[in-house]
Amino acid sequence: LRQLSRQRFAAVRFRGAPDPAAVARREAALLAAVRDAGLEPDGATIYARYDPPWVPGILRRNELLVPLAPTPE
Repeated sequence: LRQLSRQRFAAVRFRGAPDPAAVARREAALLAAVRDAGLEPDGATIYARYDPPWVPGILRRNELLVPLAPTPE
């Protein structure tokens, strides 16, 4: 474990087995939503999977996380 500096992310949750095409579509939609909100991505998208491989596909929990650039206050 290591401590990271504070950072903001935009995220989308979804269920299902890892299908690269479906993940790519969700990533494109998330990035578009971030830009539509007037925010700027700041790094690579992170694909977070939370369940072990034996969990049936439809029950698997996943997230896509996009780090956001700092906003002026």
